[in-house]
Amino acid sequence: MNQPAATQHPAFFQPYVGEDPRLSRIEVTTIGDLLLKAYDRYPDSPALVFPDSQWTYAELVERALHTARGLKALGIKPRDHVGILMPTSPELVQVFFAVAFCGAVSVLINARYKPSELAYVIENADLVSLITTDTVAEHVDFVDRLQSALPDLASSPDCYNLAIQNAPRLRNLVLLGDSQASGFIGRAAFERGAESVSELEVHRSRVTVRVRDNGLILYTSGTTSNPKGCLITHEAMVRNSSVLGRHRFQLAHDDKLWSPLPLFHIAAMLPLLAIFEVGGCYLGMGHFEPGQALKMLEKHKVTMALTPFVTFLQALIYHPYFEFTDL
Repeated sequence: MNQPAATQHPAFFQPYVGEDPRLSRIEVTTIGDLLLKAYDRYPDSPALVFPDSQWTYAELVERALHTARGLKALGIKPRDHVGILMPTSPELVQVFFAVAFCGAVSVLINARYKPSELAYVIENADLVSLITTDTVAEHVDFVDRLQSALPDLASSPDCYNLAIQNAPRLRNLVLLGDSQASGFIGRAAFERGAESVSELEVHRSRVTVRVRDNGLILYTSGTTSNPKGCLITHEAMVRNSSVLGRHRFQLAHDDKLWSPLPLFHIAAMLPLLAIFEVGGCYLGMGHFEPGQALKMLEKHKVTMALTPFVTFLQALIYHPYFEFTDL
């Protein structure tokens, strides 16, 4: 007779304790407070570096809180579902943490979705608001795709209280950027709303969030049918990121982590939170280009390059710059 699994593989059932368990402390917080704790310790340290921009923790927190005030002005409440349809950028990170500060749930939407896929997720995720941008990324015009996904958008009389037949819960769409589009709340109007809400109101919502509350919804690839929305709690994201960063990658404050992955994917969001948890720096790209990536790795003295898919690694190694790049 076969032995029980616990007898065969006793190590499988042993909890991971890392160093001396007498020195271990359980630290878990919400997604928003994870950023604020890094800001408290390292306000002037770089938090985000992209090819055309660099933000400190103080700058990221200030911008995220301002965006959160704009969301509150739109009536976003704790546990509301807010969609984020943006290219990988510092602005996406800003909006992601703004939603967390409001106690709401971020729904990160694949930036390559077609109109039919967007329509499905907007309705299925019970979105009450969606934040997007007029930036055209990799030939994708988000405004055009949303207009195709929501045929009633152009004829809706009130952009603050939309009446969309195939997305009945959706109240508004926010368009960040310099342009205007029918049915969307533009940046100027969003900024005016933010000025009408105090930062204190944001923090009142933030401190009501519990670690077991949902903080994030990510959709699967839909291999067998339509994509499924995976509800992820603050605790699950923060614990996983902490273990990944502190124990698997052994990250510290002076580390700089580079990733070419899109931030609507869990494989990018986990390391982002992992490096923020230790107050380090995250380097990203709007789209992967190996020559530019090698320049970033050298210029910023990156200590960890996250290339979990072999195609990224091959593109770097076989690029003409590789043999001349000082890693």
